[in-house]
Amino acid sequence: MATNNQAVEKASAPFVVKYLTLTQYIGSPEVSHEGETILPRIGADGVLIDALAAFLKRFAALPAAQSDVAVVFGFSNASSGAKKNRKLSLQRAEILKSLLDHEVALWEKHRGDFTTWEKQQILSDIASKYGWDCDPGPVDGISGPKTWKGVKGFQKEFNARYVPAHTRLSEDGVCGKKTWTAIHLAICGLIGKAINPAVVGNPDPAWGAPSWHYAPGQGAYPNGQDFPNPARSAEINLFHPVDAPALAVPTDAGVLTVSENPVEDPAKFKKEKIPLVAPPPPSRRIGLFPCWKRTTPPTKPSGWSARAPQSKFVSG
Repeated sequence: MATNNQAVEKASAPFVVKYLTLTQYIGSPEVSHEGETILPRIGADGVLIDALAAFLKRFAALPAAQSDVAVVFGFSNASSGAKKNRKLSLQRAEILKSLLDHEVALWEKHRGDFTTWEKQQILSDIASKYGWDCDPGPVDGISGPKTWKGVKGFQKEFNARYVPAHTRLSEDGVCGKKTWTAIHLAICGLIGKAINPAVVGNPDPAWGAPSWHYAPGQGAYPNGQDFPNPARSAEINLFHPVDAPALAVPTDAGVLTVSENPVEDPAKFKKEKIPLVAPPPPSRRIGLFPCWKRTTPPTKPSGWSARAPQSKFVSG
């Protein structure tokens, strides 16, 4: 038995330090696609607009010199095979990127692949949530008199809101190139108002575009049918620059693994969803459960930066 002057030695358990890299993102269910569509649902409640605005606000909240980098990851679970899924996932990623960048050329690139169903759905959502008089009737993929009326209604609304700053649309009920470009501008305008509700009128988008990671796709990464999840069609992720993943270039015939896209490896990356009402940005590295965190800020040494990657330790 130990006395007051004695101590009994005990073997201590091994202490393992684990690290996960944090990536913040928006995705399902706020970002969703129906079937094999390339256009995301705005939603009758405008949830896509709110999610994209939350993403852009989170990006803009960081100092420019320490800004995060972004990647749009597309996914597809179509039944048409690996090649079709790779293409569809890229289209989904590029369409979302065109909205975040308010880049009409990338939007226009895929105009020929949009279906009547998608055009009806976007007009229906804009009418339901934002009060534009462009209801196309049932979203059934059939281009009839009600669809024509919905397109014409959109053209009238656009002319009333955006002319003379932009060229007047022909109010003919035909969804041609100019009308499709106007739809892109209108969606970007809705995002701008969600970012800053105090905006009056319908000014052109003015937010700063994200800095993009993954140079081969200029920020758009097609996962195709790899990492299958029926509920997921796209995710838009932010990374601290030093934590940005090395992403392999996908091929039509190849199958991606976590070695090629480590963001899908839960042992390496922790995904934290960006809330529609965003709190201040957290640190870039986190610990696995169980863990602890400071309740008071640490002493700031010389050269300390609030954006420097930070770590937490956990016992394994």
